[in-house]
Amino acid sequence: MESQPIAGRIARFLADYPPFDRLNDAQRRELAAVAKVRYAPVGTVLFKQNEAPGAHFYMVAQGSVRLSAGEGTAEVLIDLCDMGDVFGVRPMLVNDPYMATAEVVEESVLYAFPWATFAPWLHDVPGLALFFAAGFASGLPVVRNQLEHGLQWKQNGPAPIQTDESRLSLPVLHRPTPSCAPQTPVMLAATIMRDARADHLLVVNEAQQPLGILTDTDLRNKVATGQFSIEAPVSQLMSQPVFCVKAGLGLGELQLDMLERNLHHLVVTTDGTPQGKLEGVITDHDLLAAEGSSAGALHQAIRLASSTEQLVAIRERLNQLVRSGLQRGLNTIWLGSLTARLQDMLVRRLSELLANQLRSDGQPMPQMPFVWLQLGSGGRKEQLLPSDQDHALLFEDPDPRFLESVRAAFLLYARRMQQGLEAMGFVACPAQMMASNPQWCLSLSEWKAQFSRWLAEPDPRAVMMTTIFFDFRPVVGESALAEQLRSHIAAELPRAGLYLSALAKNACENPPPLGFFRQFMVEKDGEHRPHFDLKARAMMPLADAARVLWLQHGLPAAYSTPERFEAMARLEPAQDQLYHEAARSYEVLLRYRALAAASGQPLDPAQLSKIDRQLLRSSFQPIHDLQEVLQVRFQTSWLR
Repeated sequence: MESQPIAGRIARFLADYPPFDRLNDAQRRELAAVAKVRYAPVGTVLFKQNEAPGAHFYMVAQGSVRLSAGEGTAEVLIDLCDMGDVFGVRPMLVNDPYMATAEVVEESVLYAFPWATFAPWLHDVPGLALFFAAGFASGLPVVRNQLEHGLQWKQNGPAPIQTDESRLSLPVLHRPTPSCAPQTPVMLAATIMRDARADHLLVVNEAQQPLGILTDTDLRNKVATGQFSIEAPVSQLMSQPVFCVKAGLGLGELQLDMLERNLHHLVVTTDGTPQGKLEGVITDHDLLAAEGSSAGALHQAIRLASSTEQLVAIRERLNQLVRSGLQRGLNTIWLGSLTARLQDMLVRRLSELLANQLRSDGQPMPQMPFVWLQLGSGGRKEQLLPSDQDHALLFEDPDPRFLESVRAAFLLYARRMQQGLEAMGFVACPAQMMASNPQWCLSLSEWKAQFSRWLAEPDPRAVMMTTIFFDFRPVVGESALAEQLRSHIAAELPRAGLYLSALAKNACENPPPLGFFRQFMVEKDGEHRPHFDLKARAMMPLADAARVLWLQHGLPAAYSTPERFEAMARLEPAQDQLYHEAARSYEVLLRYRALAAASGQPLDPAQLSKIDRQLLRSSFQPIHDLQEVLQVRFQTSWLR
């Protein structure tokens, strides 16, 4: 018979929950032997904000404990701790007062562990310190590297085999490169290349900023043919401008840059632009040496595809690449950007095939500029796997006499595009927010008028529509038309204060689901009951908040939600920590939603591991803080 049955029960309980599952059996038994079991009725205050730390930290065995900061109307809910949650650790880690008040909100049984027994293991047990450093038990901010380590920690078993897909995110190292001034004679430049055994030479100014590149091909085609003298300065025959990237980019992205632009050299600078200082060069040979040609292979397959059926098969290969990347823990935003680029190529190739088919059928497309706009999550480059279609079509203003006939021709094209996308797995939008709907197949003047109406009359429907349409991104056709529309919107926004306030109020309608693990705030209706709608309850509040702030600052270049938050962090240093947290939280939420989509199953709270729940709950916190910022900044309380 067990000499200490209560301690044995506590030790077995600890084995099921992080971080105690990282301890060995002897350590768990030692901790359980000194644990205090505390019954706490509703209303018990375990510690108060600003109190000095005690000698114990807590774990919930049964019941629920509320962590909050502030008092009265200024009180802020930080967390709701339920079975298996650990709290009260942070003050002991950093020797600071408690940042929150802990109050029992449901009759509870708690385990109180002495910090003196536990603390020495932080240095000896792998993953133990990381658990608390990531803020899972203390409500500290979410940051990128901590979350990535946490996700890796969650994965048990041997490391995955390094396939092509898993290598796509590996950074390609750049090599030092010879350089010269623009006035250097060609003969001397060729000598420098020979001595360096290089097939290229960068031409730089005094600040070491790249101006152009001289290659073996330039010498062969421009000097050996007599077009230029060997005494001519390299500035006369160098290729310019150079295409620049930042160091550390992944293999797949670099492959696409080279393939799309038909380049053999990528110039690496400190900031990824020609205004940065030269750091080196990446050549096509470097990419071949790095292997992992999946992105390049898909690019080539798309370029050579001659039928919709072939594009459907390529999309499935892309789906497999995405699923593999998610399982291997690749950065979700990077994976979304890579997927968007390949998906855009698929859409452009589909457009080319359909335009040829329409021409063969005697129904050619109008000979005027147009642009196919991707909307919603696809417009934000956050659509990793096929979902609903959201798109629109914008065409140049025709002669008013031919407006409807032009529209009819574009609608025929749009319907064919819709069918092709459906074959790839993108289901038709139930709300018909597609270019095949005459409402969203408009001339430039019509689109300008439409956005002006939305901005001038911010009724609930207008606000709802613009949350989708403001995230437009050109994919096929003349992107200059999209930029003209964006410029029109930017000119209208300074006069659209009421609209921005309405958009901010809409972004605050959905409260953060901080307590959903305790209260199971699950969807009451629909086929996925009782599953949690991660998109509607957590991702949309963050995306909506980012959009309002993005529009307020007029930042057309930022597409993804994390990019918008990062842009905001640079513009508003006083809120930079919150915006960084929000960006990282969105990345985590996007990963979980994509994993659920890849598995074909909605997110089920009951099936999540403890560490998954802690990761998600940490990601919900910035929603509340962002909504407070919006409420104050846009005075949403005045709107009815």
